[in-house]
Amino acid sequence: MNALLVGGNFDHDKGKSSKIFEAISKSFISSWVRNEHDFCYINGGNLSKLSEMAEKINKFNVAIWFPNISNDEEKIIAELKKRNKKLLLVASKNNTQNKYNISQLLQHALKNKANIFVEFTRNDGRYSAKLLDPLGNQYGETTENMNEIGERIAGRVRELLQFTRIGSKNVGPVIEAPNDTSFFEVIRKHAETFHELIYGDVEISRFLGNSSFRCTNGFPSMKNHKGIFVTKRNLDKSLLNQNGFVCVENNEAPVLYHGENKPSVDTPIQIRLYNYYDNLRYILHSHCYIEGALMTNRVIPCGAIEEFDEIIALYSDSQTVNICVNLKGHGSLVLADNVEYMKNIKYIARKFPELLSGG
Repeated sequence: MNALLVGGNFDHDKGKSSKIFEAISKSFISSWVRNEHDFCYINGGNLSKLSEMAEKINKFNVAIWFPNISNDEEKIIAELKKRNKKLLLVASKNNTQNKYNISQLLQHALKNKANIFVEFTRNDGRYSAKLLDPLGNQYGETTENMNEIGERIAGRVRELLQFTRIGSKNVGPVIEAPNDTSFFEVIRKHAETFHELIYGDVEISRFLGNSSFRCTNGFPSMKNHKGIFVTKRNLDKSLLNQNGFVCVENNEAPVLYHGENKPSVDTPIQIRLYNYYDNLRYILHSHCYIEGALMTNRVIPCGAIEEFDEIIALYSDSQTVNICVNLKGHGSLVLADNVEYMKNIKYIARKFPELLSGG
């Protein structure tokens, strides 16, 4: 695996190296890299170097992108995942003046599609750092030991690269979802709760969580169709109606969807759940926990199909239905065969950040 490590200060002259980035990089390299050809390390320099490395981003599997540049300059980080969709991106955020709360930090990471990120703070002239992910998990305690941060990055990167992702493919025109008004009403109601529990008064541009249902003979107009309808990506669930769903085929790999809009990134997991649990008709996923629900064991990122294995380890009987599952460091799932069961679920806030063991 090839890793790109970029940090330090960049300007229109020679820039300046960073001792903090040097310490993090050395620790990461010693924990991660097998030989000298596995990485490219740049600590400070001219801004043109950043553009040059962004052009070459497809050569790398992992990028630790920590450059410090003036706010007047273009932020190249937003382009990295556009150019290399499979890139595992480690970002950073300077919060030495405590300008940002945790929700704002998470939104920044989501905007740049960072898989994990480091927040830097300063107290009495001493720098501290913590490793976080966009789901609000913190890996290990806040520390002044930058070597430790490098080790944690290497550990979590190693874990993330082991997870399995499934691609998607458009296979035809839009298939309209049945108008299951009672289900949509439940989702809209819970969506307001999710927003309040996660964000409060923070203004956001991304709505986390999703829902789905599958057709049965209860939908007369769809009785000959075995499609599953999953919410569109980044959709405000508080405004949800039948136009907010994408029809996907009952095919586990790749995900086959109809229409121009892609379904939620969690679709591969939900297709597997529908195939495993015979009586399952409805799924509601949030980034809140459910009071009293069983908890999975591993922190699995959105869309990784290993989440399915964690769920069936808790409920192995394929006839099981009407259950709630908390997903460690992530949120929860409700699996139901009827809408009534879903109406009175007791959701509770996850703690942000949620402190976990080191990466």
